[in-house]
Amino acid sequence: MDRVSRTEYQVTSAKRHLSIANKNVKTQQTNLTNAKKNLTATQRAILSKQKSKKTFVVQNALLDYQTSASKQENAYRQSALKAAKKNMQTYKNNVANRDKSKKALLATKGKITSAQRNAIKKNQKVNTSNVKDPKLKKQLEAYNKYVTASNPDKGRILSNALSTAQSNADQAQAEYAAMRVTNEQEKFKNVQNYYSGWNDRYSNYTEQHQKKYEKSEAHGNYTNSKKYDTQINDLQKQRKYKQNEVTDLQKQLNASVKSGIIKKGSEEWLEMTNQILEAQNAVSDFDTQIEQAKQDKITTVYEEMFDRAIEKANRLKEKIGSINDLITEDMMIDKDTGNLTEMGALSITMNSQQLDTELNNLQTYVKKRQQIMDDFANGSSKSKYGEKTYDELMSENDSAMQESLKNVNNYRQSIISIVTNQAKAVQDAMFKEIDARKKALKKKKEYYDYDKTIKKKTDEIELIKQQIRGLEGLTDAESKAQKARLEASLKDKQDDLDDTVRDHVYDITVNGLDDLETQLSEDFEKWSNQLSSDLAKMSDAISDAISGAGENYSDMMAGINYILNNIGGISSGQYFTNQDKSNMKNSNSLDTGYNPGHLKGYAKGTKHVGSNRIAMTNENGREIIVTKDGWITPLEASDMVIPNDITETLIDMAERQQNYAMNGNFKMPELKVKDASGNSVNNVYNTFTVQGDLTRDTLPELNKILDLASSKTQNDIRKNKRRFG
Repeated sequence: MDRVSRTEYQVTSAKRHLSIANKNVKTQQTNLTNAKKNLTATQRAILSKQKSKKTFVVQNALLDYQTSASKQENAYRQSALKAAKKNMQTYKNNVANRDKSKKALLATKGKITSAQRNAIKKNQKVNTSNVKDPKLKKQLEAYNKYVTASNPDKGRILSNALSTAQSNADQAQAEYAAMRVTNEQEKFKNVQNYYSGWNDRYSNYTEQHQKKYEKSEAHGNYTNSKKYDTQINDLQKQRKYKQNEVTDLQKQLNASVKSGIIKKGSEEWLEMTNQILEAQNAVSDFDTQIEQAKQDKITTVYEEMFDRAIEKANRLKEKIGSINDLITEDMMIDKDTGNLTEMGALSITMNSQQLDTELNNLQTYVKKRQQIMDDFANGSSKSKYGEKTYDELMSENDSAMQESLKNVNNYRQSIISIVTNQAKAVQDAMFKEIDARKKALKKKKEYYDYDKTIKKKTDEIELIKQQIRGLEGLTDAESKAQKARLEASLKDKQDDLDDTVRDHVYDITVNGLDDLETQLSEDFEKWSNQLSSDLAKMSDAISDAISGAGENYSDMMAGINYILNNIGGISSGQYFTNQDKSNMKNSNSLDTGYNPGHLKGYAKGTKHVGSNRIAMTNENGREIIVTKDGWITPLEASDMVIPNDITETLIDMAERQQNYAMNGNFKMPELKVKDASGNSVNNVYNTFTVQGDLTRDTLPELNKILDLASSKTQNDIRKNKRRFG
């Protein structure tokens, strides 16, 4: 074969080998493309077969198939590399065999032609058609085969193919190795993203609910405990999903470690572990938030059950107290009589209203205290809070109870103070009356001294007259004179006796009044001390004072209206809320009805009613009601109308009669003398001329003084003592 033919043969052979190599590469590329196409179809199959509602399950399954496809691609690349290496090794073997055969042929002498030798030296094929030696021909044919297989062009092609296959295999191996770790990380993130969406959703729900209650509170409404029920429910849902996230993240990490892709202690493992710990901490944060919401709910429930009612009651007390402070002591008691005025009765009623409100507060604190103990449940598993919170709640409530007790005592003392001041005013009025009566007795004594002097002068004159008359017409002058002297002496003695009696009565009366005044002071001091030291007597006195004030809700509101209108020019409707009025109306300390048994009466009379009201009159018999302008009055056939002039006269007479009332049970000692014949002689006062009738004018006045000094005064004291304990 000539040189041209051999060259063409070599080129053709090289092209054939290149075509085979390209076909192998194309086959590998086709397999890879088919794998990718199969992955897309698989994805669709996965999506149709997955039943889980957790989207990360589908996403992670797709990643698994993606990893599997990458693994298959890497296998194809490694297989192509192996084939390229094998081809290259075959080529190298052929080159080695060619060189070995070449060396052996060149070593033979005389068996090959010079042309053949030259061709062998140039690594060219030799013509074997003229070779007769079978062994040599076989060697030459083997050499030609090796020459063909070790064609340099083929070697370059195989080398390039190997280089490409190596590069592709390295890339596929790196991509597969990276994809394995990356996809495990992606699967971990898919779990996080799934739960992040749910947590964000419920976080937004929580915020939405919170804004709803914030709007309500911004509007001025009280915080509702239901707010915390909603908040707790939202937080529990968030906690549930966060805990599920922790569980599924841990499962995913365990699966990644088990697969060998993620190694314990690796950077990826540490990152995933830290993210799981963060999720666990988030669960703990939710636990803390839920517990805080529960504690906030308890606080709000206590506010709803107890604290808000106490706050409203305290505001009402302050309002009533502000009005009560406007009533001075001078306005409470009539200094002349010691009687309680309308303002005094109103002050007692308002104090009783505050006392009743504070007692209700105290009971509320007691109920709250029991509720705190029940909720703590002795620190058992059923306890709603810990010991520290329990101690703080109990301490706060106990302090409030102590303050409430102080307030109760202050209101009680305010009422006791009014009662004591009134009793003192009554005593002062009695002392004034006693002093006035002592002065009257002194005037009487002066009159008696004057009367005695007049009588003495009159007696002397009458004695002279009798002596003159005795001398006229009598024969036994000495006897008659003696008789007259005896009668005169008897009269002097009788007068002296009467004067002694009068002086004694005066001394007894004055001393009695002094003793009475001393006894009243001692009794008052004793009663006052008992009232301040005996809680039972104090409670009775307070109860009697409230009852004695006789004020109901309408009376109190009328009095309050009177004060507010005169001082501030406003009404109770502008001062109290409807809720305030309802609380006062429902107070245990006030009667609210208008039936006769609950209306204020004036059986003892009054000079000034004090405020407009509906009252019970004529409850103990007929009474006179004096009005400024009069009113239309329904009358029955049996009713009587007393005109104004007679009414005024009756009032004047009644006032004087009350000031000088006489007790008919007291009798002055009857002083009698007998004449020489044993006959009783009328009181000698009637036989003397004095200024006025001694029997008619003087003695009755003395009886009146004695009555006022003893029986009536003592009866009044007994009444007051019975009234005030």
